[in-house]
Amino acid sequence: MLDCELTTAASSHGGIVKPGTGSFCAIRKAIPLIIIGVCVLGSACRSDVQTTWSAEARSQDGNWLASARTEEHSGFGTAGVETDVYLKWLNSSKPPQLIVVFFPQSAEINLAMKWVTPSHLDVTYNGRARVDLQVVKCGDVDISLRDLSRETDNAAH
Repeated sequence: MLDCELTTAASSHGGIVKPGTGSFCAIRKAIPLIIIGVCVLGSACRSDVQTTWSAEARSQDGNWLASARTEEHSGFGTAGVETDVYLKWLNSSKPPQLIVVFFPQSAEINLAMKWVTPSHLDVTYNGRARVDLQVVKCGDVDISLRDLSRETDNAAH
């Protein structure tokens, strides 16, 4: 039980004792509720991440490594599938750079990474994904992104 100060109000009929209404008392009552709310919110928003697919492609000269992975997230309000493509210059201690982000409609988008030259990475996919980020150049590497379903549709017409 929280102890809060008591205040008295004097009147011509005698003193009336009522619970304190000071801000300190209100804060002391609110702190447990805030702590409980933060704990509930924190546990509800926790997300489990599972990598369901990954691939790598090294450039012909061995200086660059392209990598991709599909991750499935689960949890209240955070469930979904995301496929990310990274590019890492192997002669550097810097972390890989995110170059393409997909939000696939299914876990499989038939992603492929192919080095056309040591400075040109070609990334292809089957079109069943929304592209959320696309970098066209990273360092001295040109990055092309191709939706193979559009190429198939155009060839049919």
